[in-house]
Amino acid sequence: ITTSLSSSRGIPSQIATFPLVARNDGIDVLGSATIGGPLTVGLITIDDMNASINSMGESLKLQSLGLSNIELMAGKVTIDTSGNLKVKGEITAEKVTTDEVETKKLCIEDVCVTKDELKRLLEQNEIY
Repeated sequence: ITTSLSSSRGIPSQIATFPLVARNDGIDVLGSATIGGPLTVGLITIDDMNASINSMGESLKLQSLGLSNIELMAGKVTIDTSGNLKVKGEITAEKVTTDEVETKKLCIEDVCVTKDELKRLLEQNEIY
């Protein structure tokens, strides 16, 4: 199925190509689709000109059933089904709030200290 969708002025503004793979009880099964311009399905819009996916009215849900991981940027960012976030690179944030921090080295601006160095400093000052 190939169709040209016209604008209000009668000028073709979007071209869509849909190779029909099968038809069963009025349901068309497409093998692949090429669409020039935004595609809206229900509350979801995929806009190729802005390289964006948007949800209208509700939050965009990815893996809402939680049955599989989410992978972004060729595996550089992953979220597993338990909610663990793994990032291969730096995380930049204005503020981080957490119950616990585990690290190999603690740095505050340009001053860094390892576990052994911190332990020694605390013991010398009778804090540990």
